[in-house]
Amino acid sequence: MNSTSASSSSSLKKRNSSIEILRLICAYGIIALHTFGEYYTTCDGNARIYGVLVNSIFNVDICVFVLITGYFGIEFSLKKFLKMEFMLIFYSLLNFISKEGYHVFNGDYVNLWGGVQAFFPTLSIFNRFFSQYMLLMLLGHWLNRGLASLSKKNYMLFLSILIIFFSANSTIFGRGIQLDTGKGFLQMLMMYCIGRFIRLHMDSSMSRLKLFILFLLVIVLETVLNFLYTNKSELGLNCPYAQDLSLFIVFASIYIFLFFKQFSFSNILINYLSSTVSAIVLLNVTCITILRKILFFEKIEGTSKFILLICSCNFGIMFFCQVVEVVRRGLFSKFERFLTEEVSHRFKKIENYWKDENLEIETNE
Repeated sequence: MNSTSASSSSSLKKRNSSIEILRLICAYGIIALHTFGEYYTTCDGNARIYGVLVNSIFNVDICVFVLITGYFGIEFSLKKFLKMEFMLIFYSLLNFISKEGYHVFNGDYVNLWGGVQAFFPTLSIFNRFFSQYMLLMLLGHWLNRGLASLSKKNYMLFLSILIIFFSANSTIFGRGIQLDTGKGFLQMLMMYCIGRFIRLHMDSSMSRLKLFILFLLVIVLETVLNFLYTNKSELGLNCPYAQDLSLFIVFASIYIFLFFKQFSFSNILINYLSSTVSAIVLLNVTCITILRKILFFEKIEGTSKFILLICSCNFGIMFFCQVVEVVRRGLFSKFERFLTEEVSHRFKKIENYWKDENLEIETNE
């Protein structure tokens, strides 16, 4: 085993597997949102019930991901940045090939500009979450230093202002500063800051039972409100209290994260499976699009068979994405490692700009 493999194995053993289980649950939730979201776009009958339930329960996923990142912290590393970019290029190209292959099969034109964009996934926003994550990585050093300099009192005031203007006003009045329903960088920044606050200033005195009950209460209240006020918009089913910026989603994310954080154990299999979560987030929509054209879900939509089939397909998609990621690593890990080492060595001066008075940040990666 080489030093890189040994380091990777050591990193997997050090992770808190309870947090990694939470990551896997959130990855499944993202698939569920995308599969159900393709069909339950009306406010009628079963469509309304399933649509509201899935949105109310699983829309915490992205907020939880960012909370975890905030809790463990993120710092710029040229090697890590390049490693992430190579992964994004692979899945961006895979998405382009599958999409344009279908167009060619149907006699349509190939989008050549899309092929060019596939080689620049971060800048071309192949995946909005990961483009914002890369930006967060670039800013992390200064952000961490600034947050660490705040007293607990000032930090709480800072978070209160963010939550009021980024989340509370939209939840209460239906209008807010964020015009993207919480899908943009402002929401990611707020959740990251909350994660850092938990790490720097919160103890673990609250019991697991109390945290879980609080999580359930928030989700139940949110679900009830969504049933009362859900409507059909141009984009389909609109659950106003299940948006990423909703106070209910923000606090549900905090409570479920704190609940899982209370457990601490390490399992290398769980940790390895969790290391494929990025691939699941990046590849699931492509898989869903292909499955829709093969299985003809519409024929059994609204029946109990439909729910069972969708849930089974969700696990199947999750497993397939993990297999693709394992194959990708097997085929390209040495090449990616070589390129990463070469580029990071040649451009070492760039990374040094982030290294002055660097903070010590613990990661769960």
